[in-house]
Amino acid sequence: MKQYIKMLSFVFIMGFLTSIVFVGMDALTAERIEMNKDAAIYSAVLTHNDITYNSGNLAEVFNDNITVEEVTYDGQLLSFYINEVNGNVSFLYGVFSLGGLWGPVRGVITLESDFQTIVNVTVLEEQETPGLGGKVKNREFLDQFIGLQLLPELERPVEVNKDAAANKANEVDEISGATGTSTAFERLLNDSYQIYRDLWLNRGGES
Repeated sequence: MKQYIKMLSFVFIMGFLTSIVFVGMDALTAERIEMNKDAAIYSAVLTHNDITYNSGNLAEVFNDNITVEEVTYDGQLLSFYINEVNGNVSFLYGVFSLGGLWGPVRGVITLESDFQTIVNVTVLEEQETPGLGGKVKNREFLDQFIGLQLLPELERPVEVNKDAAANKANEVDEISGATGTSTAFERLLNDSYQIYRDLWLNRGGES
C-alpha cells in the first residue's frame, strides 16, 4: 500500500513539474513567435519602401522611417505602416478572409499615397500545395502586382485570371495549375483592400 502511494505521489509530482516546464516553455516560445512575426512585417515594409537595413538594426531603422497608426475594426487592432518620406501605406492582408485553398495566406501589401497603386506585395504565411499553390509566395507571381491599379469602384478591385487576352490595369495572370489558390488570393486581397480603404478614408486619409 505504501509503495502504491509512493508511486502515485511520484507520478503526481513529475506530472506537476512537467506541466510547469511546458507552461514556461510555451510562454517563452509565444513571446519569441510574436517577435519573429513583428520582424517579418518590419522587413517586408522596409523592403517594399527600398529602405536598407540589416538584422542588427531592423527595429531601429523601422522606427526611424515608418509611422504606425492603429485603428480598431470588428474588435481587432489593425495597423497602417506609413512611410514618412513618400506617404506609401502598408498593411496586413488576409486577416479577415477565409484564407487560401488549404489554409491562411497572409502578408503585407504596400500602396502609394493614392491608396490605389500597388508598390509591392509579400506573402508571410501560406499553407498551399508545394510546387502548385505554394507558388503564391514566389516573386514570379507577386511581381505582377507591382504598379497594378486597384479599382475600388469595381466589385473586383484586383483580378487574378486565366485568359489569353492582354491584362487589364487591375489584372494579373493566375498561378499555373493552381486556380483555387489564385482565386482565393484575389478574394483575400480584395476583402482586405475594401476594409482597409474604408478605415483609411474614415480616419482622414485621401484616396
